[in-house]
Amino acid sequence: MKSLYSQHHAPRRRPRRAGSVWYDPGVLRDPFTGELFSRIVGRRVRPAIGEPPTEEAQNAHASLLAYRTRAPKGVFIYRSHEEMDLDRLRWTVEAMVERARDG
Repeated sequence: MKSLYSQHHAPRRRPRRAGSVWYDPGVLRDPFTGELFSRIVGRRVRPAIGEPPTEEAQNAHASLLAYRTRAPKGVFIYRSHEEMDLDRLRWTVEAMVERARDG
């Protein structure tokens, strides 16, 4: 009788031995970094070396640079969690109001 595990799971592929290195034929090696990848998810492709970024990529980068948290820089010491929560809430509401006003 077969076990429940073998009935519901496909058998694992065994890696093959080539010389002194174990490898799996489904593994891809990055030509630039030498990293090994067993699975690739997504459709983006790496641009050629020396090729400038696309306009879409430049716009995405610019939008990330323009993002502000609205919390002032610095180290804050509070007497209680409630005091900290009030400041954080105030900064969040100010940011939401500014974003709604500016569009």
